[in-house]
Amino acid sequence: MARERNVVLYPRVEIFSDPERQHPIEDGWALILETTSPGGAVVERRIFPTTQSHFEVGKEVAWEWNGAKVWGAAWYRDPENGTLEPAWSSAAEFVGRHLDEI
Repeated sequence: MARERNVVLYPRVEIFSDPERQHPIEDGWALILETTSPGGAVVERRIFPTTQSHFEVGKEVAWEWNGAKVWGAAWYRDPENGTLEPAWSSAAEFVGRHLDEI
């Protein structure tokens, strides 16, 4: 059965509560995943908030969330091109375990 795959690209990206990057968010960071659709037709990058420090580049992760921790709007600097980007307007914390550890 084909399924979506989520692989860690950037495990710990600094996030800010304002688009000017004057106010860093101290209690977490962004996780950037590369998501491949079932069958591999579509590949996209996704960004989620987390407080977890176990993520490793190149590892596939489970689709798991902590609904008790919800984040407000945040911005980040894209690690590939340096542009300032909106991360999310509101999001639950991503906590997915590495698939090879489940």
